[in-house]
Amino acid sequence: MTYVWAAVIVLAAGLIVYGAVSSSKRWALLLSESKARLDKVYRIQAYLKDNGIKSRTSEEEMSIRVLVLRSELERGKQLLAAYEEENG
Repeated sequence: MTYVWAAVIVLAAGLIVYGAVSSSKRWALLLSESKARLDKVYRIQAYLKDNGIKSRTSEEEMSIRVLVLRSELERGKQLLAAYEEENG
């Protein structure tokens, strides 16, 4: 019985690791800004959401990154350019 539980735990851990790795491959970097420009990052993220692009943020030491789904990266770049043109 102990072997069964050990096998279940190992399988569960393997699924968690697989899910984390495959999830990270779904996202691509769209923009990286310093944390001092956090308000701009959140406005861009809201603009993307209003236009149907899923995004998320990721923090590093001194910067914050906007990630979009890899399949929506080109459209995200176009929307980012349009946002920059509108808002300077």
